[in-house]
Amino acid sequence: TDLRRGVYHCDTTNATMEENSTMTKESLWSEVQALVECRENVYTEDSAEMAALLEKAREAMKKLDATEWEHKGTSSERGQALCLRGQLLDISPKYDPEAEKVLTKAVKFRPSLIDAWNALGSCYWKKNDLASARNCFMCALSKQKNVTSLQQLSMLKRSIARSNPTEAAQLVDESVQHAKDAISMDVGNCKSWYCLGNAYLNHYFQENAAEPENLRKALKAYQNAERGNVPSANPDLHFNRAMVYRYLEEHQAALDGFSMAGQIDASLPWAQEVESLGELTSRLHDMVHVKCHLKPKKLQALMASMNASEAPAKLKVVGATDLVEGKNADVCVQCRLIQGISKDNAVPLHYLVVDSFGNCFALSVLGMVDKGLKEHNTLTLLEPILKQTKCTWKAKSIDYLCLRVEGPTNI
Repeated sequence: TDLRRGVYHCDTTNATMEENSTMTKESLWSEVQALVECRENVYTEDSAEMAALLEKAREAMKKLDATEWEHKGTSSERGQALCLRGQLLDISPKYDPEAEKVLTKAVKFRPSLIDAWNALGSCYWKKNDLASARNCFMCALSKQKNVTSLQQLSMLKRSIARSNPTEAAQLVDESVQHAKDAISMDVGNCKSWYCLGNAYLNHYFQENAAEPENLRKALKAYQNAERGNVPSANPDLHFNRAMVYRYLEEHQAALDGFSMAGQIDASLPWAQEVESLGELTSRLHDMVHVKCHLKPKKLQALMASMNASEAPAKLKVVGATDLVEGKNADVCVQCRLIQGISKDNAVPLHYLVVDSFGNCFALSVLGMVDKGLKEHNTLTLLEPILKQTKCTWKAKSIDYLCLRVEGPTNI
């Protein structure tokens, strides 16, 4: 799959034209659009796939040079020819000032050509002129609603949000909506689903990591971005989905996803993520199984210090081992926080705790906006979510009990 990605879709030889036949505008247009579509399936700039694609773009440029369409004909015909040249130049992963110049001419000759507007927007984006890029995509939409402009705007507005905190919330909301609109036009478009997954993931952090439902929506979108049982060749899809799995504490799926991303694109920080997650889960496993190295007398003292009468009257106090997998309604767990494990900015935050029945387990908390919980405090976990964590890292079988709380209001 790795060797075929991009190149497999780039088989745009003279299948569009019969050999020795007269070049037609339609055949060259189809050939260039196939190359542009192929560009969407090449994910690494210095890959053999990109080199092959750029070579095909040069061949197509020679065919365009052999015509006089850019200099003769109606304004509409000249605009289309200029659009082809600009699209071919814009296939390069780097900003090309000639592409900007040509595409600017194209939209002047033929203002209704949405492919020219979208290519010009892409060109401005590479130039880091985000405002001009947005104007181009919006202009394309004003001419005709189309999937490409919606996808580009979904991605672009998230980029703008990162440097515009005052409007970030609105921009991320619009990013989600643009992706949804693109899907409504073509439910089978994998890139639109990928855009929606990224938008939901961004939305999750925009809400201070307090709405885990956005993580589940992102996960579903990423799953829809893969056709059937064929793994995507997009390394960023695997990497971002692995991050979602990590936040949801599906650790084996996260480890596998990071590794898959690294197989496709070794330049991604996949190895650091695998090491970080492996070390975290391994440490939690070790500490839970030795009950945080608490001596029997210390453990008994901690158990005695927790007063069941302080728990909410409507909830029954139970031990961690009395819970079932998933959310446990109408019960609570009283525990003493022994040690914080995560860094302050980690998602989720992890702690080692002991409950009033003497059970030691890991506690994960989502949506903490401050520096987290203080050690040695007594906590009451309201309707906690039980997860039996199981994964393998460096041939080590990891298995420990974890209670998950989705938001500080449940503590």
